[in-house]
Amino acid sequence: MKNTRYLLFFALSWGTSFCASLGAEEIKYPSPDGRFAFRTSEGLKIDLIKTSGQILVDLGKLYVEPDTSSKEETILVWSADSKWAAYATHGPGYRSGGTTVYYWNGVAFEEVPLPANLPEPKIDSSKVK
Repeated sequence: MKNTRYLLFFALSWGTSFCASLGAEEIKYPSPDGRFAFRTSEGLKIDLIKTSGQILVDLGKLYVEPDTSSKEETILVWSADSKWAAYATHGPGYRSGGTTVYYWNGVAFEEVPLPANLPEPKIDSSKVK
């Protein structure tokens, strides 16, 4: 009976924290000039926004691993003049991911096509944890 209570408490705690993270809004990676940022919002939707909240680029949704509930990792890196942004993702275990580059043309962010034949990075797998 005691084990059942602990299991029930754990399940409810995990479910509550997981559901809360789905509804929470998080703003991070502000641009150097403070005009733009990265936002994760309800249902793990991600956007590149003006700090006023206006959505400039819909970046999709974060992927959540069904078996482990591990979320895809994301990062947004800015150029010093805030005109270029590189958005990168990688899945759990760093096995997959992608990079997209955007350029601010004064009115909107334009996606910059990357060459299909970019060289693979040379990574010493013995040093990867």
